[in-house]
Amino acid sequence: MKTISKYFGLLIVFGLVAYVLKDYFFSFSIEQLPTEKIQIISRTIQEHFYAQLIFVVSFASIPLLYYIVSLIIQPKYFTQIIFIHLFIIVFGIIIWQFRLWQLNEKLVVLSENNFTTISFSFLKLERYLLYGLLIGTAFISLFFVITKYIYKKPK
Repeated sequence: MKTISKYFGLLIVFGLVAYVLKDYFFSFSIEQLPTEKIQIISRTIQEHFYAQLIFVVSFASIPLLYYIVSLIIQPKYFTQIIFIHLFIIVFGIIIWQFRLWQLNEKLVVLSENNFTTISFSFLKLERYLLYGLLIGTAFISLFFVITKYIYKKPK
């Protein structure tokens, strides 16, 4: 019970931090795109709301994702705990940056073909961050399970 309440408290704290950082995330992401010739527009407030909600949920889910991994592998050392957190977060950032790279390629082509506007919902940056966190969780779980199986001492 104490463990679940600890992770629930961390989930709330991470959610509040994500709520504060959401605008910085989107502005930082859009600054990395070549938007000199293309304007990013939002047709509805709903597009922004869902994007911000998914970002907050994905950032707040980091303690939950760690809890899932810890149920699978039972980390024994503090360095393992730090490694698991860093791997999940770095993998999320890698997939998010991959999406920015894809968007850069698409926006260059669109600007060459004289398109002037794209929809904000076309970006889907927050979804790729969430996908990266989930994939990172799966990979780190598989990594520890496989290494535990390989290095299992014979009886």
